Amino acid sequence: MSVKRAIKTSSKTKSKYMSKKTIAIITGIAFALAYALFKYMSVPFDLDNLEYVISIPSDAKNRKVNLNEPLSAFNIPLNARAIEYVEKKYVIVQSMHRGRLVASVFVFPYHYRNSEDSPSGLVLGFEIYNMYVSPRYRGKGVSINHLYRTFMLLKKIYQADNGIPSYIVLHVSPIDKDMEKAYALYRTNGFVHGLFTENGPYSLRKRSEVFLERKSLESVIENSPYYSSEYTGERSASGDKFLTMYTDINTFLRSAKINAYSKNEYNRHKERATRLKESLLKRFIYTKNG
Repeated sequence: MSVKRAIKTSSKTKSKYMSKKTIAIITGIAFALAYALFKYMSVPFDLDNLEYVISIPSDAKNRKVNLNEPLSAFNIPLNARAIEYVEKKYVIVQSMHRGRLVASVFVFPYHYRNSEDSPSGLVLGFEIYNMYVSPRYRGKGVSINHLYRTFMLLKKIYQADNGIPSYIVLHVSPIDKDMEKAYALYRTNGFVHGLFTENGPYSLRKRSEVFLERKSLESVIENSPYYSSEYTGERSASGDKFLTMYTDINTFLRSAKINAYSKNEYNRHKERATRLKESLLKRFIYTKNG
C-alpha cells in the first residue's frame, strides 16, 4: 500500500511541476510577444519615412488603396458600386505607417476653360476632395505634409505647370464641424485667393478667368454680405454658399515646404472662418451632398 501511495504522490507532484512549467513558458512567451509588440508600435512616427500608394483611374489592375476609413469618415456607402465609382473617378494618394493608414486624399484633375471656351483660357485644375487623416495620427502635421507629397507626385505625372497654368482648388463647407480649422490651415499654406460659389470647384470649370482675376480671400470674405451683416430671413438651398479657395501649384509647394506661419496668424484666420461659418448657416440649407 505504501509503495502505491508513493507512486501516486510522485505522479501528482510531477503533474503539478509540469503544469507550473507550462504556465511559466506560456507566460514568458506572452511577455516576450507583448514586449516585441510594444517595441514595434513605439517606433517614432516620422513624416519623412512613410510609404505612399497612388491609384490612378486608368490603372485598374494596381489598386492597393484602403478606402474603408476615408469613405466611412465622409458617410459614403461602403458598397462595391460606391468604391468602383471613387476608384474610377479620382486619383487617390494614401500614406501608410507600419501597415496602418495615415492619410488619404482624392484628387480630380480637370482642364478648366473660360466662359468663352477659348483655348487661351485653358487651366489645369487639381480639385481636392475628401482629405482624411486617421484619428491616431491627427495633430502631427500630417495633412499638409500629405498634400505636399501628393502634389509633388502629381506635378510630375501630369507635367503640371508645363505650358499650362496649374492650380489646386478646394472648398470648405459650413456643415463640416472643423471648417474653421480647415480654412485656417489652407489659408496659411498658400491658399490666399478665392470666391464664393454654388458648387465648389465644379462651378469654376467654365470660368477659368477667375484665376487671372485673382481676389484675396480676406477681401472676398469681409466684403461679402455673409460676413458683414446680420441675416434674419428664410434660409435658401441655392446660392453661392461655399467658399472656394485656390492657389497655383508652385505657391502651395513652396508654402508647405517652408511652413512659416505663426500660431497667431493661424488663430486669426480661424476666427474669421468661425464668424463666416455662423453667418452662412443662417442663410443657407446644406446637405452632405451640397
